Amino acid sequence: MLADNYLPRRIPGSIAFGELSDTFINGSNYDANALDTSPEFKDFTTFTIVFDASGKLVRQVEGGNINFNTAAAIFSGSADTKLWDATNVNNEAGVAAVTMFDYGKAKLLTTGGQRKDLLDASGQFLSVNVYSGLLLTRK
Repeated sequence: MLADNYLPRRIPGSIAFGELSDTFINGSNYDANALDTSPEFKDFTTFTIVFDASGKLVRQVEGGNINFNTAAAIFSGSADTKLWDATNVNNEAGVAAVTMFDYGKAKLLTTGGQRKDLLDASGQFLSVNVYSGLLLTRK
């Protein structure tokens, strides 16, 4: 949900964020198999960060995974308000950490192994402060 009176802002350049979870990270390294084909790579870059009414980070809502009204403007609105493709966003837990990377470079690579090497070399691990929402460097 967008804050009142704010529109989405595009991240500068081709910087993107990816999900840090056991699906995509094996120990401290990225999992090449999970990054190998376009649908998995798309899922890697589609994730949810959720805060409760007090501003605290949460991973579930009312004891269950996150679900969205995919008819909302963030999925089907104009270029100014559409944030996500609705395909990969429902029924997953919210995340508490993400990785920041150069999507332009990663998208040019054709295999998970190449993407894994790029992310291992340059992906920046960030955790989300559970109280303030600030991203904190982890690597």
